[in-house]
Order: sequence, then C-alpha cells, then structure tokens
Amino acid sequence: MNRILFLKKFIDEPKKIGSLTPSSKFLARKMLQNLPWKNFSHIAELGAGTGIFTEQIIERKSPACKCLIVEQDFSMQHLLKEKYNNPPPKQFNLRFIRGRSV
Repeated sequence: MNRILFLKKFIDEPKKIGSLTPSSKFLARKMLQNLPWKNFSHIAELGAGTGIFTEQIIERKSPACKCLIVEQDFSMQHLLKEKYNNPPPKQFNLRFIRGRSV
C-alpha cells in the first residue's frame, strides 16, 4: 500500500516527492549502520515519507534521544502517525510535524 501511495503522490506532485519509489529497508540499514547512535540526544528526519528511515532510527536510537519527524504530505504524515502513535510517541520520544514547501 505504501508503494502505491508513494507513486500516486509522485505522479500528482513530482516536485514534492524525490523519487518514483520509496527507499528500501536495505538502503536505510546501510546508510544508518555506522553512525554513533549513543552520542545523539536529538534527531530530525526531514521528509519521512513512508517511514523506512523512521523505523531504522527508532530501532537504533537510545530511549532518551528525541526525534522530530517532518513530512509535508498530509497522507504520508497520517500513515506515519498511525504506525507510531500506537504505542504512544512518548515511548519512542517522537514528535511529528507537518512541514510546508516554500
């Protein structure tokens, strides 16, 4: 379902979506595997999309690390909130905001 939504958003607004398909879990794991996670107290993810990187960030960050998740598309942000608001974001130390394009 996320891939279909992503493709539809790309077709509707190609300047807002940077790719035809969302990033893969493999890509997210590889890009984030060697970061010094224990040193981070705050993380901001800009353009969370379908949440592939969000998922990997949650798995790796320390419980005290606070995350700001920014997504400008209402539908994608709604999906992210549904996925990570249960359990409540306090468990993950997440805060979602809807960004706007300038």
